[in-house]
Amino acid sequence: MNGIERMNGEAKAPEWQRFGDLLLAWKKSGDLSDELAPLLVALGLVEWQGDGPVLTETSQSLRLLLRSLANVPVYDAGSGALCWRGRVVKTVPARAARQRAALEAFELAGWQRLLDGPPLLALRLDCRQLRRTVRGLNKGVAPGTIRFHIDGRGRGILWSPLGG
Repeated sequence: MNGIERMNGEAKAPEWQRFGDLLLAWKKSGDLSDELAPLLVALGLVEWQGDGPVLTETSQSLRLLLRSLANVPVYDAGSGALCWRGRVVKTVPARAARQRAALEAFELAGWQRLLDGPPLLALRLDCRQLRRTVRGLNKGVAPGTIRFHIDGRGRGILWSPLGG
């Protein structure tokens, strides 16, 4: 089963393609269509609460999976798991509040290479705390994955991929 159907010898657009079209339309307009909503519920991706959809745990897992395919880290604040290219490279313990806060700030910023300005200022780290936080972020990270650095001004945190 490859998802391609034939009708009278001609390739027919598979139903998943229609689903993709509906998702793109939702992304573009922001309006959840009457056709897409029941599909998302049937797939277990959303549940209806009140007047609108709420993402399910399955949907959250799918989001993490899809994000892990991108060439940026993924941080799950609930478990403390930092993932790179689909695998957990570090689990940040709950007691490491500054590390968790920095990773949450990176996640909210879409994993821009440099975390500085308001997102970093909100963490209220002095220079010594910034150095300790970066050292802690690097401690225990799987080799050859990612690394964190302090920027040249000593006021921001950078991340970079290692090993291609």
